[in-house]
Amino acid sequence: MKKSKNTDLKRSNKCSCQISGSNFLRTMIQIQILWVLLQKPIHGYDMAKKIFPKEHNNFHPSKIYPFLASLEKKGFIKSKTKLTGGRKRKEYSTTINGKKYLYKFKDSIPMESKKLMKFLSR
Repeated sequence: MKKSKNTDLKRSNKCSCQISGSNFLRTMIQIQILWVLLQKPIHGYDMAKKIFPKEHNNFHPSKIYPFLASLEKKGFIKSKTKLTGGRKRKEYSTTINGKKYLYKFKDSIPMESKKLMKFLSR
């Protein structure tokens, strides 16, 4: 059966992310990281404090780095090493691909955009 070009085009506009089962939490954390980085570049530790508040004792700040590494490997974020207070620290920011991914993801969820952005900004 031959597929039409319109069907392929519609599929290409959809986000290829899977948000079911065990991938859900991981995907939500990645989306939240991208959302925070849209606001301004930030260091990993500061990101962890925003993403994992003190109330969530089971998330140690060091848990953020595998997420950052994964997003950087995918080309969704980039890092820049800066000297701060005599220490080298990586500052992360979103790339164009990261912004595109975030907005494709936003459009693929059956919620109004305002509700999603409110959820992501928590």
